[in-house]
Amino acid sequence: MPISGSGLDKFVRNSLSTTQGTSTLKIILFYSILGMLLNWILPDLILWYRPDFEPYDANYYGTIGSIGITVFLVVLSLIKGLILRNNTKRN
Repeated sequence: MPISGSGLDKFVRNSLSTTQGTSTLKIILFYSILGMLLNWILPDLILWYRPDFEPYDANYYGTIGSIGITVFLVVLSLIKGLILRNNTKRN
């Protein structure tokens, strides 16, 4: 239930999109696809650079790496959107 009159519901609802028109849904979908691609590519790269790894270990570390990279980029993108939105509200 939103708190009426506080203005916080509008800020929270609109804070996760950038001024270029990229909505939160587009950001999450883009980085989800990127995460799936990384999850597919990273285990092969690990096995190529480190042939002594077992395939199970390469899949594990590839999945952990792809999750970490994707979450980092999503958070960075959303923080950038918050900063840009606050800068445009001030000007």
